[in-house]
Amino acid sequence: MSRFLWDTQFAHTADMKHQMQQVVKYLVTNRGVVIPEAQLQSVFGMRPILSNIINKLFEQCINTGYIREFASILPLVTRGEPKSNLPDLLTMRNITIDLKDNAEAKPLESYYELKDKIVVNLSELVKIDTANRGTQVSDLNEMHSMYVRGMFVRSYAHSDGWLNPILCTYIIQTYCMTISSIIARNENLAITDQLTVASIFALYMAQMLSSSHENMSRPSLYYRCTFLGNMRELDEIANKVGHVSANGLNIQSVCELIAELGPARLQKFNAGMFYRMCSSLGPSTDIISTRIAFEYPPYWLLMILRALDGVKMGSMFMQLKQNNLVNEGKKFAHNLISARPLFESK
Repeated sequence: MSRFLWDTQFAHTADMKHQMQQVVKYLVTNRGVVIPEAQLQSVFGMRPILSNIINKLFEQCINTGYIREFASILPLVTRGEPKSNLPDLLTMRNITIDLKDNAEAKPLESYYELKDKIVVNLSELVKIDTANRGTQVSDLNEMHSMYVRGMFVRSYAHSDGWLNPILCTYIIQTYCMTISSIIARNENLAITDQLTVASIFALYMAQMLSSSHENMSRPSLYYRCTFLGNMRELDEIANKVGHVSANGLNIQSVCELIAELGPARLQKFNAGMFYRMCSSLGPSTDIISTRIAFEYPPYWLLMILRALDGVKMGSMFMQLKQNNLVNEGKKFAHNLISARPLFESK
């Protein structure tokens, strides 16, 4: 399974390949939008009064030198000129632009300040007054989130296995239990039917988090999901979906399997129904990030952390609480901050 954001179904639907070409053209002709490292020192040195999980991860990003993987930009818009003249991707905070191993970014390989960088657009968050050497940040937590998400995207794409099994198991549990709980409530499912739905989603996330040498239809991470049943019950689901899962699952095939294996009331279950039911997990103001999170672990991980940090947008925190995953999430966050693969995969 591909580990690049640009290969997700959402990216194909949104034609991000074409949008990326527009970004590259813009950056080639506007190199001055890259903020010099010296000007960012005061910005990166800012800390909130109360530090949350994402703030601590950003601090680790600084301390480990991962911050050098980023190119921070302030796109220039001439007074009176509409923002729409910028490439679409540069007007969106919710899309991480990683230039490394991106075929569309080859024209930037001779630009040292942009080559293989993760691009972060700070135009809506940071104002730098070069004359008076003053800097203003309108939303420090949001700025930290953008860098942390960029680190997640890069480290996931350039690792083979990403995080340790304990951390991965919690990610899988949050994924399959929150989603299956929403579907169960909407469709009035019995607990046994909910666990079937959860097991299929668990297998999908386990595939996305597993290393390339794993058996796709029986990844070892899936068999750590004993919160769904015993080994025999897990293997029974794996056997039933093996004809599809062996080639790698996606949202479409997961929904088809639920329609196939679930109760009669789910026979017409499809991806459209899934998105309508479950998009409420994320904020109504950012449906894009939620849609990506359903098929891309780095975005899902950020959603979990934002909920654990107390960001009251969407129903994620409520679902974590109802599934008794909040206290365990605090332990998860503590271990994540010191997870070496997160900061070493560049």
